Amino acid sequence: AIFPMASIIDISYSKAMNFYFDDIELIISTVEIEISSNENQLVVIDKNLNEHSIHKIKYKVLFGDLDIGLKLTIDNLFFEDLFIIRKEGSYYELIKEMCEKMTDLEYAQPGFFESVIAREERFTTVVDNGVAFPHSLIQMANKDSIGVILLNPEISYNKNDIRCIFILNIKKGHHFIQQDIGNFILKLMEDSTKVKQLQKSPTFTEFKMFLEKIIKE
Repeated sequence: AIFPMASIIDISYSKAMNFYFDDIELIISTVEIEISSNENQLVVIDKNLNEHSIHKIKYKVLFGDLDIGLKLTIDNLFFEDLFIIRKEGSYYELIKEMCEKMTDLEYAQPGFFESVIAREERFTTVVDNGVAFPHSLIQMANKDSIGVILLNPEISYNKNDIRCIFILNIKKGHHFIQQDIGNFILKLMEDSTKVKQLQKSPTFTEFKMFLEKIIKE
């Protein structure tokens, strides 16, 4: 259901030790295994495949290919001139508005919007509870930043209600999606109450305060 177009191979733990993984894009395992190639994406899940495990799989598919990395802090990634609140607009139009703002203000390089849309069309970055995390196919940042679009009320896109859009813009070579940002994304994917509270932030200052509270939990 999660990978309708995928070719899936099921192997035992004993065979995994000598299996050639180089051509495998995603490895899902119920135990830790050692993989020689850094290109492979491993996600370790609960053997019962609970809801949290499914979120981890979705997260790895959406963001595992990003070569990005600094600790998530309020001051070094979120900026008031990259924060907007909208009552209407289409999903792609809103992404275009923010991407062009990020390019015009020189946070991102020219062509950023086209790269973000190319990535979005390849695999949508809309996750659970009305949150989306669009990012470009390749890193095009001049300055590490996250563009924030709050939709109040939410808009509809592809049978999903979109409440918050976070456009990730990270410099090449940074290892960004690690512990802090990963926990932040998973928390939003799993808690609709937090998303709705973020969605209704009336100002950038209040948004930052609530965001900081989520990150520290």
